[in-house]
Amino acid sequence: MLTSRQQEQRQVQEQEQMQLQRQVQELQRQVQELQRQVQELQRQVLRQPFRHKRSKQEPTGQQ
Repeated sequence: MLTSRQQEQRQVQEQEQMQLQRQVQELQRQVQELQRQVQELQRQVLRQPFRHKRSKQEPTGQQ
């Protein structure tokens, strides 16, 4: 049988674990959303004709 002190600690730990799990789930949702945005951006990039704009703007022979 647990003492009241041990029981209290266990309850606190369980509450903290639940909070952490909720935070993890929230972060996972955010990650999924970001991955979706990345895929969308990659699609947009692939649709554009590939141009090397930088090489024209940079002065030649200087670094």
